[in-house]
Amino acid sequence: MRLWLILDEYNIDIVGQSFYLEPAPPLGSFSKAFFLPLLRAFVARRKTTAEVNRFR
Repeated sequence: MRLWLILDEYNIDIVGQSFYLEPAPPLGSFSKAFFLPLLRAFVARRKTTAEVNRFR
């Protein structure tokens, strides 16, 4: 199965006032080997990405 991650926008949210965080245990996590290349790609493209403010 092919899955895609699109790194062209990111969310801005105030954690203490977020409606998107629920007090439930996490479903899982990404390994460092998977996550670090994604993080590097996002940081390299950050100036060309769109900010989405979720606090409004």
